[in-house]
Amino acid sequence: MIEVNGTARMFWPLGIAYLRDNHLFLHKIKKIVGKKQLQESALAGVALEGILEKKGRGVVQLDLRNITDRPADIFLIAEAESGVQVRAIADSAAERVWEILQIRPLGVEGKEHGQWVLIDFGEVVVHVFQSELRRFYDLEDLWNDALRSDYVS
Repeated sequence: MIEVNGTARMFWPLGIAYLRDNHLFLHKIKKIVGKKQLQESALAGVALEGILEKKGRGVVQLDLRNITDRPADIFLIAEAESGVQVRAIADSAAERVWEILQIRPLGVEGKEHGQWVLIDFGEVVVHVFQSELRRFYDLEDLWNDALRSDYVS
């Protein structure tokens, strides 16, 4: 058990758990292949929490690890109605990952326009769209061979 910024966190082989404001947050990892997959799953789970905290809608995780020539192992996709909310969701995801895992993104694209923000953590990529643009690009259909998980916000 470690404490970071007044929040107790515990890492174990099945996921990451921490207590904040008397609520237990648990990010469960379904399948462990190695340390790399553990890190990717933990990072995706923490970014997901940041997305949901700012009311990201239509949140989907695409696990691309079964696809050859993939750009990343995991895509997290969410949407919002306005550019302000798109930026807030993207900021929340990146800040949460830094706060809990001490990992900064390799790059962030599209934040100035707020229509589609891409946060690149290497093997995990977060996409936050305005609703209309998400329907246009339809990443879920483009990567329909990926293992899909839908989250209720």
